Amino acid sequence: MNAKCFAPRGHHVLQHYPPVLLALQSFTTRTGRTIMLRAISDQWDVSYLRVPQELLDRIIDDLRDDFETLKVCSLTCRSLLSQSQSHIFSAIRLESQRSCVHLCSVAEVNPQLLEYVHELTLANFDHQWRSPGSNRHIAFILNTTTSLRSLCMWSVLDTHTPRPWQHIPQDVQKALFNAICSPSLVALRIADIAIPRALFSLNIRLKHLSLTGVSLDWGGQQDELYSGGPVRMSTQTFELSLHHLQDTRSFLSAISHPDSFVSQIKRLVITDVGHTASLAVPIIKLAFQSLKTIQLQDMPDGDPPKYWFTHDFSLTPNLQHLAFHFILNFDSYMGFLERSSIAFRQIFDFLRLNPSALRLKRIDIQFTPWWSRFYNTAAPMWRRILHLLGRADDWSMLDELLDVYRDPASAGQSVSFELGIIKVGGHHYIGRAFEHDWGNEMEEIKRTWQETIRARMPRVSQGGALITDVIPDVDIWTSRL
Repeated sequence: MNAKCFAPRGHHVLQHYPPVLLALQSFTTRTGRTIMLRAISDQWDVSYLRVPQELLDRIIDDLRDDFETLKVCSLTCRSLLSQSQSHIFSAIRLESQRSCVHLCSVAEVNPQLLEYVHELTLANFDHQWRSPGSNRHIAFILNTTTSLRSLCMWSVLDTHTPRPWQHIPQDVQKALFNAICSPSLVALRIADIAIPRALFSLNIRLKHLSLTGVSLDWGGQQDELYSGGPVRMSTQTFELSLHHLQDTRSFLSAISHPDSFVSQIKRLVITDVGHTASLAVPIIKLAFQSLKTIQLQDMPDGDPPKYWFTHDFSLTPNLQHLAFHFILNFDSYMGFLERSSIAFRQIFDFLRLNPSALRLKRIDIQFTPWWSRFYNTAAPMWRRILHLLGRADDWSMLDELLDVYRDPASAGQSVSFELGIIKVGGHHYIGRAFEHDWGNEMEEIKRTWQETIRARMPRVSQGGALITDVIPDVDIWTSRL
């Protein structure tokens, strides 16, 4: 093992420390790491050995995705405690009143723990604040997580109507606004909640704003409190998905002015196309000077391909990148072929309606297979999936379409085909059967994917514009909430 990665100031000093510490990184299994950590705890006094804290922190950082081992680290010795807890509590997901109460009780014993929280998800949010006595717990958590970088909140739709913001208790509303206005916050995701128009008047600087299934709540005390000044909100990436036509109309009226936050976005993501496509052109026109990337993300189903918008992309001078991302949700091989065929038709329809898009510097097409059976003995293996995807009859048509409209005078133009692989709980896989972890075969998957695409896209490949890639960390939960 190369010890230099643990000692930026010179690896020669590491020879004086117990091999048990340096060997920790060589264990790739949870059991091996746990045994090694217990050996440290039982046989060595780390503080007595005067191991540099920097070295210990680097070891713990490398274990950041191994939750169980981090818990062992936090119980091993004081030198490992703080860094271990910083990873254990970095991402918190609260799904019930019970989880809120438990986190608050832990934080009362050690208030510093909530300072470690960088990502906070409030799942089933409406159920939480409606539970008796839970308001003060949610407000306390929101007011105490002072280093928050990402906030995600979503409700469960049982009436097909977003939960009104006005129904949220005042102390929770105030705590939410305080959290959203935190200088450290860079990502905000809201789903199935009627948000106040005052949100767009807040002085916040985000990198990513995601609104899914929201509507605008036009009343309430918070609008009077927070909408007095000019629009100061900004975000680099704006992700939008609206479920109802009336929501698109009210949202359009809220953003259709020169000072709108969308006028400065660099990346636009339209998810679950549908009615949201009608907002694409107005947003593109508002952001025509800053917009660099448009991503269209969808999960094809048995319905006819959804409506696409039309736009002359030559009128958007800084736009360079168009991306299609399809999550192929299936429960049989025939279903996979049907979903992939629908995805191809959606690509054809869009590019035929918008030939100017083919002049952009970069076009990405990503397919992410998602085996959706809840009860299955074995999810499909990746070789079978790539074989089926490569069999699709639509490749030659797409190859011809991309080749004919490419601008031969444009240097550096590229077409990228990406295979998305879902990552959940540290596993790279295709479905709900966690034992099928693709992570150990990633290099072989990349090679096979490249061979498959090059064989199906000879014209684009010969033109030197073809790129293939495998994206191993696709988070479909964030994109679909």
